[in-house]
Amino acid sequence: LFRLLIESYPIDAVLARLPEIRRVVVRVGVPQIAAYLHSSIAVLEGQVGRLDEALRHCEIAESLLKLDPNSWVLGSSLLNKGCVAYLRCNLREAAEYVAAAKRLADTTGHAGLASATEITLGHIDLLTGDFRRAEANAARVLNNSQSPTFTTIAASEGLSRIYLALNRLDDCAAALRDRKSTR
Repeated sequence: LFRLLIESYPIDAVLARLPEIRRVVVRVGVPQIAAYLHSSIAVLEGQVGRLDEALRHCEIAESLLKLDPNSWVLGSSLLNKGCVAYLRCNLREAAEYVAAAKRLADTTGHAGLASATEITLGHIDLLTGDFRRAEANAARVLNNSQSPTFTTIAASEGLSRIYLALNRLDDCAAALRDRKSTR
């Protein structure tokens, strides 16, 4: 629930719930749950620009997962680390983290994580000028009926950016129209 709050509620409302959630996680005492909480906090920290804190929470999550492994939570943490590297313009490191997260998503079968890794790889490919691969990543997300709505919106926007860079303006307009229809 906390992770969903991060995506859809104002930061003040999310932060107000954090102390209670931490108490519950500590009381339960399951390393996987604590790791997931830290991975979720990493997302929150990254969204507000505290990239060092985001990485710190990823490292805590990954150390907890050594006690009690969980491939899906590890994939989420690696995706977070990839996003931090992306924001720091370290695109090679970002691609490595996100590719590792993608392999874990494929192993676990978690459709949301798989879509998020594909669209993130597509954004990295766009920035590095590999438009063909960026387009293929976006298309895979858009053609996957299991992709979450927010990911398909990101894929449509990414696709429109690719077409804009390639001066394919009609395709760009079509991708933006498709984005509106996914809302």
